[in-house]
Amino acid sequence: MDSYSIEMKDIGKVFESNRTVALDHTNLRVAKGSIHALVGENGAGKSTLMKILCGLERKNAGEIFIGGVHKDIKSVKDAYDNGIGMVNQQFRLIEDYTVAENILLGVEKINRWGFINQRESLRRVQALMGTSCLSLPPETIVSELTMGQRQLVEILRILNRSVDILVLDEPTSVLIPQEIQRLFLIIRELKTQGKTIVFISHRLEEVFEICDRITILRNGRDIAEDPISGFDKKQVSFLMIGEYPGALNTKRPAKDNPVLLKVENLSVRDVHGKTEVVRSANLAVRQNEITALVGVSNNGKQELVEALVGLRRVVSGNICLRDRELTGKTVRDFRKAGIAYIPEDRTGVGASISSSILDNIIATKLYEIPYSKRGWINRKIARKNAESLVREYRIKGSAIQASLDTLSGGNVQKVILAREISSDPSVLIVCEPTWGLDHRSSDYIYKRLAELAGSGKAVLIVSSYLDEVMFLADRIFVIYKGEIIAELENAATLTKTTIGELMLGLGAPLSYVCPSDRQGETNRELPR
Repeated sequence: MDSYSIEMKDIGKVFESNRTVALDHTNLRVAKGSIHALVGENGAGKSTLMKILCGLERKNAGEIFIGGVHKDIKSVKDAYDNGIGMVNQQFRLIEDYTVAENILLGVEKINRWGFINQRESLRRVQALMGTSCLSLPPETIVSELTMGQRQLVEILRILNRSVDILVLDEPTSVLIPQEIQRLFLIIRELKTQGKTIVFISHRLEEVFEICDRITILRNGRDIAEDPISGFDKKQVSFLMIGEYPGALNTKRPAKDNPVLLKVENLSVRDVHGKTEVVRSANLAVRQNEITALVGVSNNGKQELVEALVGLRRVVSGNICLRDRELTGKTVRDFRKAGIAYIPEDRTGVGASISSSILDNIIATKLYEIPYSKRGWINRKIARKNAESLVREYRIKGSAIQASLDTLSGGNVQKVILAREISSDPSVLIVCEPTWGLDHRSSDYIYKRLAELAGSGKAVLIVSSYLDEVMFLADRIFVIYKGEIIAELENAATLTKTTIGELMLGLGAPLSYVCPSDRQGETNRELPR
């Protein structure tokens, strides 16, 4: 038994609010000093199992052994005391604090006068970075970091609690390829230091690249556990969902399609209204196409998107939908004109996590007939619509009256996707469309986005997953330091490396014109 860092035996979990069985005699064994994959569909029980291990949820049945010793983990403190820490999919950093302040938050060194010992704190952070081989400027404000750097802060914050077991929940979901490879180097280094890593991911190519063993969950039960070398990706997909995923082709024939959403010379300032974070941006989202916007975090990507949906004030420039001027209009005006929006922050911006599935689905329809008349909501029609969407989008785990916080992260995402796509928009703007979704759900979303684009609408995706971008997009815009520096046609010669280099500003061109947009003009060669 002592060869295992983690043993979870016959774990049971029932959510009493709706009698949902999340875990049914589930087992997990993780060898010491290994990188162990935990995979399964949305709602399979992965996050619940790890929350129980990390003290965020209480189990109803079963036993936990850490290093062969029986443990009763009732809180996050109990987990830390037993050397267990978790880096969540949603980062939990204070953006106005420095790197060092975030790492030490809650365990600061206090001097005899009751103040934080700044010199000792800095020394501790530098020592931690030295032993973990993770280096960041400790006095930098977190809001100035890329998503990859923020993730390193999260890892350092957990390592500062002297953990030996590190749970990584969808750790690559917002990273570009270069950042992913750096993260994998760090994970392998932590393994050489004797750390045990549980790696939760829906990206099977990464699971096969980094992990030693794999446990597959389905419907709250473990159905397979073996060395990763004993599987291929197709077998894992089958075991996760009980069927082989179908082949999808989302690409549409390239045409000179009319522009639906046009952005001209758009400039946007930061939240304080001081610094120009988007400068003279030009963007065209075309009918019958999926357009992608890519860029490293803190390069103006989010601010540009917020301006396109009316959430952020425009300094100069124009936003037009089908020749209708929307610049300066309200969010409600943007929605009524036909722009739907799915934000990256699902629970903070995209949904009310304490409200029901029903209320979240009809939140954008409160002023529409037949859902509302003279200020009164028609609950019967609303329920019928919500139940239909729950079935259509395969939202698991709860009745429509249950609150969103009873769902898995992936199913919360599907509620928001169902609400926005069902509003029949002219343009759908969606950030990280499959973040946290399993393969079957991702394939379904890809199909829906392709259908929407193919029906005379337009889709703008903002994704850090370049495989997804290259699979879906007809054309790709790259933003760097607040400027649209490239417009790329998704041709066979385009590579993820090229896009990644542009995102990092490595030899980026000032502009690039798609061959289909300028007839007879000589094509410019992309820099390598």
